[in-house]
Amino acid sequence: MDFQSSIPTDRVYMSWSEHIDLQDYVKVYLASRKYAATEHARNAVLECMARFPGRAPYRKTDMDFYLDRNLESKVGPLPPSER
Repeated sequence: MDFQSSIPTDRVYMSWSEHIDLQDYVKVYLASRKYAATEHARNAVLECMARFPGRAPYRKTDMDFYLDRNLESKVGPLPPSER
């Protein structure tokens, strides 16, 4: 039986029992890093996430670390939030 193919890739686990879909994770990530939540920024995060070298299930701590280290070098600088 191939367990890896049945692991969901449409969500990020915030904890052992809580998960959110990718679009909501992107909103949370952008807000927590004080980036403007523009369409360009959302697409840039999703583009960088598509290159994540880890395997599903995706955990927030792993994805945060990966994005913090790779986002701007892979897609360029993102505009800061105006708040």
